[in-house]
Amino acid sequence: QLMGGSLRAESIPHVGSTFYLQLPYREAQAAAAASEPQPSYQPGAAEGSMAKSSNGSGQQEKTGSLLIVEDNPALRNYLRAILEDRYHIHTAHNGVEALKHLEEEDSGQVDLIISDVMMPEMNGFTLLERLKEDQRYRHLPVIMLTALARQESRLRALRIGVDDYVLKPFQEEELQARIQSLLNNYRLRRSPDLAEAEGAEEAAAVATSEVPDSPLHSQEDVEWLQLLEEKTLAGLGDTNFTVDRLAEEMNYSRRQLYRKVKALTGLTPNSYIQEARFQAAREMLEERRYSNVKKVAYEVGFKDTRYFSRQYKERFGRLPSGYL
Repeated sequence: QLMGGSLRAESIPHVGSTFYLQLPYREAQAAAAASEPQPSYQPGAAEGSMAKSSNGSGQQEKTGSLLIVEDNPALRNYLRAILEDRYHIHTAHNGVEALKHLEEEDSGQVDLIISDVMMPEMNGFTLLERLKEDQRYRHLPVIMLTALARQESRLRALRIGVDDYVLKPFQEEELQARIQSLLNNYRLRRSPDLAEAEGAEEAAAVATSEVPDSPLHSQEDVEWLQLLEEKTLAGLGDTNFTVDRLAEEMNYSRRQLYRKVKALTGLTPNSYIQEARFQAAREMLEERRYSNVKKVAYEVGFKDTRYFSRQYKERFGRLPSGYL
């Protein structure tokens, strides 16, 4: 579609398939024009990407700073074009340049990193490992852009600390939702005042406990988090699965659970359960385990399919039905 071409298939069951790829022949553009790639990476995405705020000024208030690490100039320019209205944008061609930028600039000027996986000199996986090893940068949320749809590739990224991944090609709305969700969680983790979100008891628990920005996990902590994940995943299908129930399963009081989960993950127990529900749903949808959204919603503990769809789109930027 980007090249003005088409792809179609003709298939006979149990016999075989023939695929037809057509690309138009065109004269190359002048070098001057080619040196300024147009932000048209995703077909149809540009329709809303350049939309300004409706206040008539043509400007939106920027709500954070992003570091985009991408070696492809066209995609890098596209990302800048769709994000610069909302965020201050910094760019780097690869992992080496990204680390150099963080070293030379005040790392406090970056709130989130978007990185490609396949890059020269230092790829996304290596960059992520270097970031998580450095106390100065390990708190920064990272979104990985990847064309690697294989489960083991995604699991490796999650295991070494990526906060989210987006499969290429992606829709602008999807990426925007992922960024906003991670920034909200990031700010929640670093906010000392959670009274409105979680109640006075939990707020008091935070006030009397140390909550590091991004703690180093001991083996004991890792094992506890694995148990927490097991208990949470086991309860996702139950619509009555609550923080109190999880605390009981972990043999903790609600207050003790709040302190520990907050200290090790940066999330409140309620946010942790909600995130687990959405991540489980996302995996089911991407793998097409079920043929309808209602079944997926039920499997992760949502009674109301419409409510689940709205919340899922708010979290991931696309409706669950878009996967099926």
